[in-house]
Amino acid sequence: MLLDIVHLLSELKDVVALVSALPDLPPALHALLSLSQSMDLTHHWPCLYLENLPVLVIDLGIAALPAFPYVSVGPATNLRWLAAPLPRPSRVRLSLRSRNDTALAFARVWGDRVRDVSVATKDAEFSAHVHELLDLCHYIESAMVRLSDPANAALWMSALTRPAFPLRSLSFELTRYSSGPVDDCMPLARALLASPSLRTLILNGVDDVHAALAALDGDLHSIKTFHSSSTAPEANVQSLLDKLDPARVVNLRVSQSVDISRFRALRILSVPDDKLDPRHLAAGRCPDLHYAVISEIPASDMPSVVAWLSTSRVLTNFQTWTKSVDERGIESIARALPEWLARGLEVLSLCFAPLSKQELLLVAHAMTAKRDNQKRLEVSLAVTKRALDLEETRALFTAVGSSPNVTVTVKNVLSYPQGVFPELAAQARIETDRWGRKLVIDFKAMS
Repeated sequence: MLLDIVHLLSELKDVVALVSALPDLPPALHALLSLSQSMDLTHHWPCLYLENLPVLVIDLGIAALPAFPYVSVGPATNLRWLAAPLPRPSRVRLSLRSRNDTALAFARVWGDRVRDVSVATKDAEFSAHVHELLDLCHYIESAMVRLSDPANAALWMSALTRPAFPLRSLSFELTRYSSGPVDDCMPLARALLASPSLRTLILNGVDDVHAALAALDGDLHSIKTFHSSSTAPEANVQSLLDKLDPARVVNLRVSQSVDISRFRALRILSVPDDKLDPRHLAAGRCPDLHYAVISEIPASDMPSVVAWLSTSRVLTNFQTWTKSVDERGIESIARALPEWLARGLEVLSLCFAPLSKQELLLVAHAMTAKRDNQKRLEVSLAVTKRALDLEETRALFTAVGSSPNVTVTVKNVLSYPQGVFPELAAQARIETDRWGRKLVIDFKAMS
């Protein structure tokens, strides 16, 4: 029961705090505490990467295995780990390459615990032994293939999409363009359309797979997460979107000017290229949208996008890389910001669109609206490369000082008046990075 509670915690610091406070620990948690004192486990929770553990702590790691919900096995994992009786709840992530006896050895012992498989190394040439290995893993739920050669990738995909696997997640990416297409995508497309368990489908650089899926009858109504690359033709992507059930899709990443207005259950939206057409949003709503990254928004369309985002009851993160925002756009953001803050906004980024003095003042004044002080707020803005005047500095300091746990970053600030609000001045600084100088004001919660 205690291990089940530990497995629910997402942060290592919370795990260590809980375990340290308990008087009597089961052996696995005692070993976990000792292991955390012996090495940095920051990147080992909730998945213990066996390949990366020093040989000197393997015995301690074996004792701590039941404390970890996930275990990752790589091609160079020490075979001493095979002596460990893997706890029943543990899920194994297996990284594959062409011929690797280590992976085969672990599959023979832990095959029934393998849930996730990845193929993402340069030397991952498909060979007959892969079938032998996969025959030992009956419960693969997630497969990720990221390769550069289309013909080789097609062989891996054919092996990993066999009907016997209850795949819930599939990610297929070609990392560079090749002169040849992905070999005969129709069997793969039919397998995807026939899978009742598939929940996540990520297609990057595999335009032939898009085309095959678009050409076939059938639907993808089980999909909840769909990511599409920027290279696929718009018509094919729209055809795939039409095969999805808009009431089920919660995570969408598209780079084409397609109609997403039907997807009203979205929680996460990413539009990494300037292809979003606000006309498609006019009749749409996004009441459950938490996270939105929209690369480029034409200045004239910002009010429409802001109006659509404002239909969300739970927006926590809005970022745009747009390089120009006019006064109407900033006014729409300033009008919406108090409501966004009241609903729990934590991140607002407009750091690529230089603001005029009046626009900066509008945003700063809007930031003084009432919000939950227990939540962190990070706002990133930009101005043309210049010094801030007294009025701008006062407005920013007032915005930051209106509630604790606020960080404001303003890019391209060369200097600002000193001595404004002495109690906050110590928490303001000019930083320099590869993009230039920026003003950072960081107001933490009072102790």
